[in-house]
Amino acid sequence: MKGVILAGGLGTRLRPFTFFAPKVMLPVGDRTIIERVIEWMANNGIREIIIATGYLHHVIESYLGDGNRLDLDIRLEYVRSKRPMSTGGQLKTVEDKIDGTFLLSYGDVLTNMSLEPVVSLHKKKKATATIVTKKHRFSLRFGVIDIDDEGRVLKWLEKPVIERNVNTGIYLMEPKVFDYIDKGEVISMDVVFRRMLEAGEKIYAYRSKADFIDIGDMESYMEAVEEYTRMLRGI
Repeated sequence: MKGVILAGGLGTRLRPFTFFAPKVMLPVGDRTIIERVIEWMANNGIREIIIATGYLHHVIESYLGDGNRLDLDIRLEYVRSKRPMSTGGQLKTVEDKIDGTFLLSYGDVLTNMSLEPVVSLHKKKKATATIVTKKHRFSLRFGVIDIDDEGRVLKWLEKPVIERNVNTGIYLMEPKVFDYIDKGEVISMDVVFRRMLEAGEKIYAYRSKADFIDIGDMESYMEAVEEYTRMLRGI
């Protein structure tokens, strides 16, 4: 099974760090973000990895090369986008490299999850795509007032805590997914999945209890840096 890493984002929420390097090239501990994603894939048996690049692609490609320097028994290939394509559009660019079930990860997601149960579920359900999800709890900023049709107040919940399954940015997919993305189309992954659901494709979710860090902004980046610094120090 091949792996695909989306690494073409502009990283605007991590500026000024990303003015001169893509987000995935920022250091976390003693390695870059993308090295940690590659290592996770390698540890789960993925040997061929396609990296979809775009913004400052040369920084990624010159640093990682074909993967030999990582000493992980993997081979890296690259597909470039000439302009921002969003997640779904960038996925489409790797279509010619895919010939079977593949693992997709956003380039800024760090996890310790085992891939084995995800693969098992995906095969058992004969899914077109399986989304790795996790439980996330968050508090609403406001008090919530429940009212009936006549305006009578039924309940007041002050800043209630909501728990939902959220997308981690990791998927198992079949090549059929590419049928729902037009070549050159700028499209986000959620729209791709809506198209598949409307067409009746079998989409499943694997509910993981593993740790995940989605490095989307400065706060989450610093969280990742602090976590890996503690690990390196043995604290």
